[in-house]
Amino acid sequence: MLGTARQQSGGPRCALVWRDIGGYHAARSHVANRIPNLHVDTIEVLESAVFAEFRAEVSGTSPFPRHELKLAPPMRAPSVRGPLHALLDRLSPDVVFAPGWSMLEALLAIEWCALKSVPLVIMSESTRHDATRSPAKEQVKRRIVGLAAAALVGGGPQADYVVDLGMPRDRVFLGYDIVDNDHFAANAARVREQAPALRARHRLPERYFLCCARLVAKKNVPRLIEAVAAYRAAAGSDAWELIVVGPGPLQAEIEETIAARGLGDAVHLVGARGYAELPVYYGLASAFILPSTIDQWGLVVNEAMASGLPVLVSKRCGCTHDLVQEGRNGFTFDPYDIGAMADAMRRIASDDCDRAAMGAASRAIVAEWGPDRFVAGFEAAAWTAIEAPKTHVSVADRLLLRALTWR
Repeated sequence: MLGTARQQSGGPRCALVWRDIGGYHAARSHVANRIPNLHVDTIEVLESAVFAEFRAEVSGTSPFPRHELKLAPPMRAPSVRGPLHALLDRLSPDVVFAPGWSMLEALLAIEWCALKSVPLVIMSESTRHDATRSPAKEQVKRRIVGLAAAALVGGGPQADYVVDLGMPRDRVFLGYDIVDNDHFAANAARVREQAPALRARHRLPERYFLCCARLVAKKNVPRLIEAVAAYRAAAGSDAWELIVVGPGPLQAEIEETIAARGLGDAVHLVGARGYAELPVYYGLASAFILPSTIDQWGLVVNEAMASGLPVLVSKRCGCTHDLVQEGRNGFTFDPYDIGAMADAMRRIASDDCDRAAMGAASRAIVAEWGPDRFVAGFEAAAWTAIEAPKTHVSVADRLLLRALTWR
């Protein structure tokens, strides 16, 4: 089968399905198109409500074959199935990469593969412990994973989970959760060369913790504010400030917490910042913190590490196993323990902490989790799926997929 596939003109065709492409998606699609003997078409299922935001985020990124399905919200199976299946029919891929097993476009892509007997690669960043697991739902996931010929996952805990769901270990490949390391490393370095001018222009303090997170419950920013209050009470006049980059529905609540704790001069919510502007905030920060109670991976940690920052990361973030080496490039903490979070902030802000060495360690660690790893994992998953025996799809499986798309 391998010889036949490689003899095809231009090599096998891969369809890579995503919703609302951001900078990290674009980086992956770009490098995937540099793989010899594979042609990769990126399908973007795009809700018109967020069209402008995401187009702005990826402006200036390198081009790659992209096919947009611009849909008016709310997205429902009847309005998405026809356009997505028609596009897949036209592209006629030899293998499809679907983003997980829960989002509508993923289920519809899986459904198309089942109907057309096309090999499927499941992409996943889920772990065993990132949510409460229901036995019934886990059984459904096992049925879906059983339809895939391979999996491309974030790191070690993600691999363990998809194996739990029935994927053979030798068909699981790492490297899904990467960012454009060079974008952040090079631009953060340029920012530091102009630090005084850029610090003044963006009104950034001399020393600050940076948190990049949407202001939603699982990102845990209210507890972070409480931890900042505890940290600053202990640190006194030497205390660092906190910059939070990101919009979200909890902004008013968080602003109230900031005011109630008397932190108006120390905690700054700066809202959304575009992909090109983020290196300014990373480059001028002293350390990065992500306090999420649920985070399948936490790509902002990759960005911070590529920018050369020491990192403080919640133990509930899926990236900690592979990216955070305790005491070498940062510290982890229980996101529900405000005291532990404050203590981690105190440790990294201490004069005894060699933050330059930690930042260098961050760059070295994340260098092993960049575009090259994604390329290796993507290519291996594609060929494994193409060469695998055809997956039997029962009538019950097809009915299950149909039902799931109507949830």
